[in-house]
Amino acid sequence: MSGRCSIDKTGRVLRPDNKTLKFLDGLYSEFLPNFTSRHFNVGCDETAQLGRGWSKKLCEKIGRRRVYLDFPLEIQKLAIKYNRKMMFWGDIILQEPALLKELPRDIIAMNWGYEANHPFDKECPQFAASGIPFYVCPGTSSWLSFTGRTENCIGNLANAAENGIKYGAEGFLNTDWGDGGHLHYLPLSYLGILGGACFSWSYKSNRNIDFADGLNRIFFKDCTGLLGRIFYDLGKVLEHVKAKPANWSIFGQLLCCKPHDKEQVFKDVEVPALLKCLEDLDHLLELIPLARPVVNDSELIKAELRNNIRMARHAVVKTLAIMRKKNEYPSLRKELEEIRSIHEELWLVRNRIGGLKESSDFLMDTLSPFELLLKEVVQK
Repeated sequence: MSGRCSIDKTGRVLRPDNKTLKFLDGLYSEFLPNFTSRHFNVGCDETAQLGRGWSKKLCEKIGRRRVYLDFPLEIQKLAIKYNRKMMFWGDIILQEPALLKELPRDIIAMNWGYEANHPFDKECPQFAASGIPFYVCPGTSSWLSFTGRTENCIGNLANAAENGIKYGAEGFLNTDWGDGGHLHYLPLSYLGILGGACFSWSYKSNRNIDFADGLNRIFFKDCTGLLGRIFYDLGKVLEHVKAKPANWSIFGQLLCCKPHDKEQVFKDVEVPALLKCLEDLDHLLELIPLARPVVNDSELIKAELRNNIRMARHAVVKTLAIMRKKNEYPSLRKELEEIRSIHEELWLVRNRIGGLKESSDFLMDTLSPFELLLKEVVQK
């Protein structure tokens, strides 16, 4: 539940106004009694539309950051009304650190960042110096990756823990998002969940543990040791490619590439590196049947793993077709339809149907840009 803003009559622009506060009051009165926690994350991030449409004149008059700050302060009054401690995403307020002194001290700032090199070492001291209680909030690095991002995942979690300890963070919130319709399956996040648990509980003693072994011991009970190693190594396949896009893997970026993005996306992507990725992905696929997990969802885990690898593989083959100027659209369309069909079956095993259409459509919507890219290069 997010304490952002209401939508105006255009259906596009969000409003930080009294109507929104009244709406939120109604939501809070309905939902909050269902939860025992006194902590309540009200959101208040992703304010890209602030300063446009309805709020444009107000932002020009008193400043965009002032408009932003006033709204969470009003939301905090609602949190107090319902006997909750307000938590909010702290990235926007850091854009104007002088406003930190105007925040009440009975709230918690959620300092998030999802890259291994996120500047927690610069941001945490600002919250610490202001006296605002804060959490560090890294992530599993799983979303829109299809393979995970092993090095970034562990680096991001360790970075957050180290600086959270150093600067007195009150907590460590591990996050797992579903950008693009949540195309990664639950087991792909296990590495990040395990790393977050280890580092938040005892960072120094767990900094160099064997995570592949930990995955086998805790999640898979695989006496062969293979399944944990497969997941761990899968998240390292992307390291063959020089390109390191933020907040998703190169495979996610390649799958979604549009004609106007091609030059930038393909900038550090080379055919030999993609061929090496294919080789590794195929090798990991061959290893899956050899794994012997003894958990209730063993076969489901294997099926999910196979389909996530298929997604990454599809993105690579598609890119190779473009780079080699070969029209492989019909066969790749058929492949994606098969991936989509399997995805829809797998989704319903762990999840409710809500969100499935968005997820499925997201996959198939990558076909049109692919067709345009092929036409562009083949005609040349």
